[in-house]
Amino acid sequence: MNPIVVADTHALWIRLPFEQLGQHTPVVGLKPSPSWQWWQNKTLAPHGQGYREARLALPPRAFGRLGKWFAPLAALQIRRICGRPKAMVYTFPVHRTFLRWFPKTPSFYYASDDYSQDYGFDQASVLKWEMQLVRQVNHVFAVSAALADHLATLHKAPREKFTVIPNGFPQAQIPDQLSMHPTVAPDSIPAHFRPLIGVLGGINRRLRLDWIAHAVEALPWSYWAFVGPVGDLDESASHAMARLQSHPRCVFVGHQPYETLFRYAPAFDLAVMPFQETHFNSVCSPVRFFTQLPSGRPIIATSSCRQLAQDFGDAVTFVPNEEGLIDAISKLRSQGFSDRREQHRWNLSRCHTWERRGNEMYQQILQTLCSF
Repeated sequence: MNPIVVADTHALWIRLPFEQLGQHTPVVGLKPSPSWQWWQNKTLAPHGQGYREARLALPPRAFGRLGKWFAPLAALQIRRICGRPKAMVYTFPVHRTFLRWFPKTPSFYYASDDYSQDYGFDQASVLKWEMQLVRQVNHVFAVSAALADHLATLHKAPREKFTVIPNGFPQAQIPDQLSMHPTVAPDSIPAHFRPLIGVLGGINRRLRLDWIAHAVEALPWSYWAFVGPVGDLDESASHAMARLQSHPRCVFVGHQPYETLFRYAPAFDLAVMPFQETHFNSVCSPVRFFTQLPSGRPIIATSSCRQLAQDFGDAVTFVPNEEGLIDAISKLRSQGFSDRREQHRWNLSRCHTWERRGNEMYQQILQTLCSF
């Protein structure tokens, strides 16, 4: 059976939904590997249902800045590895170079971010490449309605060409029973850190770290755990980070494997996600939120992320500023760190698993393939 080929699955948040798509149809996720020994690419043996990853050896930057020149070789190697694809899924704007080499193959664009904002290329080039993908593929998957609206308007494409497939989390991470109290924290967090306020995911300029630093100092009874890698910081965030990293009531545990995050999330008395007011945040689908959701623990966030504000208003407490963040945390403390919505979040989580996302994607792919 010919597989659906996903052009680049090196990013976790891209790979996970396609792993679940593989429960319905054969899927091959390509992992480009810089190498001049491209002739060593091996043909995959035929397989039935399931997801497999295949190393795709290509000259350096053949999937990036030099893609225009190496596209014929890349297309030849994709056919060598996978045979004739049932469909092609492109996951980054630079993949527009493959469109001409798979002209009769059903094609999809999986848009997991607004890459014109932060992609390592000049914005004008990214917009041009992305416009080619959006207009020429048969269907577009976007991780949020806001991103779908933005891409449809920006590239003058019909909105009905888009299907929203948000991020999610593994169904196996839904606890059998909801606990109304936080679990014991992993050993990397001191045992006396209670009440524990958690920041899950990348610690970077996407968050209002200055608000968090102010809250730490304003709430002397609070302890804070930052679970994730420290990323790019602007000047304001760098100053806040210096204060947080030197504070005795804060612990930074660094990067954690994805599956390990689900041991931290239920250990928080509450989780905070104060997103910056940026276009990038407004169209995102925050993996950190879906990772936190099945624990049922209270969540405080800003409304900067439209997906949270529009689709999860009944599961999240939204705050407008740092004073609002402090007030919301203090109120939750007075309520025993319960907002009476734990059961709702736990129930809601069943609708937002990667398994659900894979099935939704499969149904749309089937519908598109039927038109060929």
